Order: sequence, then structure tokens, then C-alpha cells
Amino acid sequence: MAEKAFLDWRTEVAKYVKFQSTYNAVVDAEVKEVVRDFCRDTGVWTITLTRISTVADTSAYTLTVPSTDGAAEICYIDHVQYKEDGADDDQFRPLTPFTREEADLYENGAWAFHVSTDPYKFYSNADKQLILYPIPTTASTNGLLVRVAVRPTDAATGCSPNIYIDYKKAIAVGTAAALMNMPNKPWSNAEMGAFYQGQYLSRQDEAYQNVKLMNTKAKQQVNIPWAGGSRQRRRVY
Repeated sequence: MAEKAFLDWRTEVAKYVKFQSTYNAVVDAEVKEVVRDFCRDTGVWTITLTRISTVADTSAYTLTVPSTDGAAEICYIDHVQYKEDGADDDQFRPLTPFTREEADLYENGAWAFHVSTDPYKFYSNADKQLILYPIPTTASTNGLLVRVAVRPTDAATGCSPNIYIDYKKAIAVGTAAALMNMPNKPWSNAEMGAFYQGQYLSRQDEAYQNVKLMNTKAKQQVNIPWAGGSRQRRRVY
């Protein structure tokens, strides 16, 4: 499925912010930033990567995002499953995320050198590589099944069309908030910017819940908003 261009949001954004065509580039840039933040904070865009073969005594694996729906980069690793070499697909088992708090419990950094026949946890480094823990001493052909949450790259011109289909208005309202909070622009309006920001965050919460519930009608849990001063809300996963 081809990507959906950011410029396709202009008509929707124009319902909230009146701008001349000379500002199209500004609007398109803000749409992209809102989409990037929206994907990061909600996890609405996930991709299951091509299966990875593990190598004995190797813990780090570079993750490659396909360009099926446009240029995308990894926000975070959403889910990892592992199976022993030669095992059937129904033998995949989930690996548990390894947290910084857990790592700090180990003295002198020795945890980074722990080995085992198979890994049972994972974490990621600054380069978004997948790091297996402990270091596996055996190989497994196509033994890793990895799902990642992604967002458009800074150089992208579009995103997955499903984001437009499902969250067109949410992105438009978020863009309106960002535009109105800009100083010294024809449309600048801090009061309306705050109003649209509130609407955007509500829609972001709904999207986050939909992801958690896998787009079903299962009972939703109460989501306690995070209070902070950044332009967009940052969730902790």
C-alpha cells in the first residue's frame, strides 16, 4: 500500500486554521511533526520485521524497517519472540524487556557479559539495535520475531495510509494547535491553540487505548494523563 502524503492533510487543517497557499510548506512540516509525535506517543504504526537468525555468542542485532508504506524509523521495540533452532512456529515464546533498573542491580556492569544457551530478555541501545540478554551461546535460524513501533523519518514526505484513514482529524487538530501556538503568524492565537491542544490530547488518548485493546470493543482502562511542559505528551513504555 502506497504512503499517504502529508500535504493531503491541508484541506482538513484548513477547517481550523485559515492560511494562504504561500504557507503550504509550513503546514506540511507541522503535519509531519504531529504525525511523528502521534506515532511515538500512541504506537499506532507497528511493523513486524523479517525474521532474524541469531548467531552464537552474539547479542546485538540491527533492525531493518521496510519501506512498504514510506520512510520510517523505529521509535521503540514493541515485542520480541524467540524460538530454539529447528522448533516449529508455535514454539515462539516472548522475551521480557530488560530495564535500566534491573541492569543497575548487577554490580560492576557484569550483567552485560552473562551468557546462557538461550536468551530470555531483551533491551535496546541508542542505535535502536536489539540486544539479547543473556548472550545466547547457540544459534537459531529465523529464531527472532520482532515487532517495532515506527514513525516517519524526518526526511519522509508521507506515512502509512492507515494513519490518515483512522486519525485524520486527530492529526489535523494537533496541527492546528501547533500552528496557533506559533508566534507572529497571521493565524497565531494562544487561546485557541490551547483549546485545540486539549482536543488533540484527548484523541491521542483514544488512539493509545485502541492500540492497547487491539481495536476491539474490550473494556477500556482509565488512562491517567501525564502532566508536562513539552509540546506533545511523552509516554513511557
